Amino acid sequence: DEVRRARKPKGLPPQRAARQHFKRAFYSELARDAPGAEKHWVQAYASLRELLRVIGFSSPGATPPTDAEKAVSFGVPLHEVKRVAEFVNRKLYLAALAVPGRQPDGFALFQAHMRLFRALVQRPVQPPVDQRQGAAAAHLHHGWLGKQYRAFARRVELLPAHTPTAAAPAASAELAAYGEPGFYYHAAARCALERRKQAEALMAHEAGRAACGGES
Repeated sequence: DEVRRARKPKGLPPQRAARQHFKRAFYSELARDAPGAEKHWVQAYASLRELLRVIGFSSPGATPPTDAEKAVSFGVPLHEVKRVAEFVNRKLYLAALAVPGRQPDGFALFQAHMRLFRALVQRPVQPPVDQRQGAAAAHLHHGWLGKQYRAFARRVELLPAHTPTAAAPAASAELAAYGEPGFYYHAAARCALERRKQAEALMAHEAGRAACGGES
């Protein structure tokens, strides 16, 4: 009943459309309607991608946001978009990995998600943030990326012994490599190293401020 009563998100700003699809996906899961839930998770993620365009992360060739779009959506924090996108992407790749014939889709969904958010450390602002703020944001960002790589690696470890190419022989050799948990643990380790690097930069900045009597 809640699924039927939920208003269809037509003509809504992207953050509200994402919220509506998120709610409808949740209600569909309660009703044990897996196809319906997946459909709304897909649409929720698409709305989040559109929200990224509006708040200043448009891809090359994308239409710049209008003043009206900015007025409604520009104040949405990037960290909120990232957290919700992480949750929705996890729902999507778990659903795909649970079906042997769709396992390549699960790997592709996760890879596309990480490519989309890998460089989105913080929103572009004017004037640019100082080194301390940049290091702090990068420290948090790489911790967030590493957590997702580790979670995906643990899920891949639970798959049957065959690789994605065994379920889909036409898949590429590159996709076969993506079927190894070690690939994701290695990526998580790189994120940990980068996070440590940013922590050291942050500590060095703070030590410099202390040596100068607290002045920036």
